[in-house]
Amino acid sequence: MRSRPHPRDFRRPFIILAAIIVCSSFAGAQDVRGLGLGGALVPGPSLGAFNPAFGAYPSDGRGGGLVLPLGLLNFLINPQLNLIGLLTNPAQYNDPSNPNSPEFNVLAALDQVTHLNTLILNPVPAPRQINVNVSASGVTLTDQDGRPLETNFSTSLSNSRGTSAVGVSPLFRIPFGIGPVQFGLGVFISAGGPSLAIDPKLQADLLAGSGQLPPNTMYSSAVSGAAKASAGIAFDVAFAVPVPLPGATLYAGGRGSGFYGLALVDVSALGSLKTDSSGNLTSATPDYSVTVFRADPTNGGFGYGLNVDLGVAVDLPGATLGVSELERLNVGLGVVGAVDYYSWSGTEQTVTSAGTSVPVASSRSGGGVDPLVTVNVAGTFSLAGGLRVLALTDAQFGRGRLALHLGAEAQFGLFTLRGGLGLDNGFKFGLGASFDVSNNFGFDLALTTHQAPFYNHTNYGIALALRLGF
Repeated sequence: MRSRPHPRDFRRPFIILAAIIVCSSFAGAQDVRGLGLGGALVPGPSLGAFNPAFGAYPSDGRGGGLVLPLGLLNFLINPQLNLIGLLTNPAQYNDPSNPNSPEFNVLAALDQVTHLNTLILNPVPAPRQINVNVSASGVTLTDQDGRPLETNFSTSLSNSRGTSAVGVSPLFRIPFGIGPVQFGLGVFISAGGPSLAIDPKLQADLLAGSGQLPPNTMYSSAVSGAAKASAGIAFDVAFAVPVPLPGATLYAGGRGSGFYGLALVDVSALGSLKTDSSGNLTSATPDYSVTVFRADPTNGGFGYGLNVDLGVAVDLPGATLGVSELERLNVGLGVVGAVDYYSWSGTEQTVTSAGTSVPVASSRSGGGVDPLVTVNVAGTFSLAGGLRVLALTDAQFGRGRLALHLGAEAQFGLFTLRGGLGLDNGFKFGLGASFDVSNNFGFDLALTTHQAPFYNHTNYGIALALRLGF
């Protein structure tokens, strides 16, 4: 059954999606030390999200702290990101009758809101339309100015599959424990997307036919996109313990975690193309379909999930390895989501060129073995002149993710300088510094980069943290 949508009914899921993304961007943000290291992972309790063995690993006292939400400044000082102006006078934006009408950059706003811990200095431009270009070399997407758009691109604030909140630091967490067993209760918020992709079959047919498509063929998912966000109550039980060995210390840990989901918005969009009897694309406007799955208290929706994480790490002193300058070498292996299951119940609504469907009861579920594997190696060196250097590298793979990082930092008395680079949804690098005023007070500063959504555009940003003894 099709009906005309009531604007408020269909707008609600997108308001929920935006609100969850705003919160989750800060909940799962990497600390400024990690940003200055190009995203590299530092051995310690902060790495416990990817390897539960590090729950028993001592912290070196650096990093962490209060990460200042510098990204909020862009929504005040950048005219194209002025949320106050958009909320108070939306009619002034994108007014075709007014050549001086300002343009609100939705893509840059989404990019900034997913990086609230960074003030982006050069926001990505906004596409006002997406053109599908078909040629013998395949299908490409461009914006209104002919600038190419990256496909098979996806940003994510979590490493979860579905909505299991795997790898996401809770917005807040109440910890308590008995010996090596630790318990936690808090709120999780996770988000994934946006993503954009082209149908592989359409690409393959174009290449096979040297630009000519088969006649009378429908490509129902010629172009697809997706975004999702969820929130709920998270709980976990973790066990981590150091095990002394001859010439080394082994750390082993495991974690069982779960959630009760309070809200989920899962949006997917498809654009379809059809060829005529000669194999040419029809001139009619391509059909589209947007599906919104929503679960929240207003429609009786809820979710739940469980997952199991495992990890080991080992510390090898320099004496064991016969390297005098080496204080210790740390190697870790973490498997997050070794077993994973989740389920959501809610409603689904579809919008097509023919109209909008009535919401119907629906569900989302999944499970099995689909792990995210994290491998890290870090060495701490004592060099001449009292110089201490930390060199580290890590790799993550699984759940559609591949990330590689390499970083190093050097301590000069009260100052620490650091830098790093990586491949993590595009090339990225970071430069950073720390200044310790006292044992309980210091600053962390970083210049960082990340790949902007959909464009071959590198964003540069500044991040700042204040350390007050934590």
